[in-house]
Formats: sequence, structure tokens, C-alpha cells
Amino acid sequence: MRQILIAVVFALSLPSVGAQASVDLHATPEVAASELPDSRPIDSRLKMLEALRRNDSGAYLESIDPRALEAFLTEDFGETPAEVAEKIAEGSQSDSEQEFIDTWALLIQPDGIARTSALWYPSWQAYVPQALASAQMGLVALGEHAATSTSLTPVERMQLTELQWALTGWMARTDFADRKHFEQVLTLARDWLLSSGARHPLELTLAGPEKRLRLADQALRSAKQAVAIYGLDADQILASVRISEQPIDAKTTLVRTSLSILDVPLSFEEKLVWVEGQWRDADIYSASLDDGADIDIDAEAAASVEGALGPDPVFDEAPPAERIDKPGCHVD
Repeated sequence: MRQILIAVVFALSLPSVGAQASVDLHATPEVAASELPDSRPIDSRLKMLEALRRNDSGAYLESIDPRALEAFLTEDFGETPAEVAEKIAEGSQSDSEQEFIDTWALLIQPDGIARTSALWYPSWQAYVPQALASAQMGLVALGEHAATSTSLTPVERMQLTELQWALTGWMARTDFADRKHFEQVLTLARDWLLSSGARHPLELTLAGPEKRLRLADQALRSAKQAVAIYGLDADQILASVRISEQPIDAKTTLVRTSLSILDVPLSFEEKLVWVEGQWRDADIYSASLDDGADIDIDAEAAASVEGALGPDPVFDEAPPAERIDKPGCHVD
């Protein structure tokens, strides 16, 4: 249940949320759990959530890993216009890359929306039925899981069933092949390209840190606007998210997340353990150990907090993520 809902929540964001170090399968529980936590497991989640709400790409990347933000700001930074022009002159490495470059050049033209639509809408129109068929199969699988799983609680079973019907209804009333909607998404893409000032994708490397952040902020806003065209309010979903936690012992805690999607209330709990400087899912980590040993969790303490968060957890507010107040970093 929780893996499904986590995927639903964070699928709304463009950048990857799963940028975490891999588990060392050869570490023993004693060594892996030897360090005490230096942060709450919900701290980074609250910062990430607040950053997504504010379309703050810098704070979002920093909430994943400060190194992710540094890499984004410095990748290929310092290349000269002459070096970039030389790379452009070398040409693309594949047909798909050249297709992307050609579409970029077409879309930024004064009549770019009409010309790009004429080129790509027929392909989109043909693709939609296939995509909807795949989505329907996924919803059927979700319903079967809700009906047959022995690990779900009655409340979780009801939530998954309601989510299945809500998503089915949304798909039924949304015309994904509507050409007007297709061109509205193209307009969002064209606006971003024009804001970048780049006539070729490789010219983006010439953007300084402030401009990179500004464009990334705009990309987050555009992604929300794109899903809104098809009837999903990403800001409303993000605003509904509530996160709370209840420590079990020094290195283990229970986290509950609740939210609402298409007016369907959802909630799930995770048991997390502090391993090698990170909070990890205790069940997944236990299953990954070579010797099959379980995490060292105080069983009595765990039993005492199961359900202690209650049916209506209070949102555990974290300090607002630090904004980057340099000129040009945020565009309204």
C-alpha cells in the first residue's frame, strides 16, 4: 500500500525523488545501525514538500542532496560560446537526438505552435489509445490487489478501491487526445524555450547559476500547469499532504503520510530505520540483508506505538526551506 501511494504522490514532480545512496548489502545490522540519527526522517520530506509547493527548484534539489544542487549549478559551467558552437557543429549522436533538436528549433519559431502541432499531433493522437489501455490495465491490477491482498487493513483496502474508481472516472471524463489541450502543453514548452534564450539545447550550458534556477523554477510551474490542463490540481494535492512521526527507539521511527487525490483521502505508515547515515524502510532493508537477519528494533517499543499516530495526524511543520534570494532566481 505505502509503496503505491508514495509513487502516486511524488510522480507529480518532474525531478527524480529517489536520488539516495544504495544499500550496502554486505553490511551487518550491528555496523549499519551503529550511528545515531542526526536528523528526523521527516525533515528532508517536509523541505522537499515545501519546495514543491513554492516551485523552488534550488530548495528541492538541496532537500534531496546538497551535492545534487551543486551538480545542477556547475554541470558544464564555464564552457565558452565558441566551445558550445563547436559541439553544435559536430552534430547529434543519434536520430532521436536530432529529432529533439529539430523540434526545439521548430517550436521557437513565430508560428512554432501551429507547425509543431501539425507535425506531432497525429502521433500523439495515435499514441493516446495505447496509453489509456495500459493505464486501464494498471487500474485493474490495482483493484485486484485491493481485493485479494491479505496484508491490507480494511481502511487501506477501501482507500485503494476508492482511488481506483476516482482515477477511472478522471480518465473517462478527460479527453487526452483533444488538440486544444495538446497545443496548450506545446505553448508551455515554447514559453520555457523562449525564456531560456537558447536556440539549441547545448546552449543551455551557457546559463549561469541564477538563470538555471530560474528556468528550473519555471519548469516546475509548467509541469503543474500541464497536468492541470488534464484536470489534476498538483498544488491542491501538495497542499493536502500531512506528515507526522512517532519514534519507536533511538534508531527506529514510525512515519505517517496522509493526502487527498481527486477528493479521495489516503494515508499510509512507514517504519524507518537509521542505517549508514540514512533513514531507510525497515522492511525493505531487512529483506535485503544477505543473512536474512532482521533490523535490531525494540519489539516492545514498536508494539506500543503501532497506531499511536491516530486516524488524523497533525502536520508536523518544519522550518521553511531556505530561499535563494539572489536577483533572478524566482519568477512569478
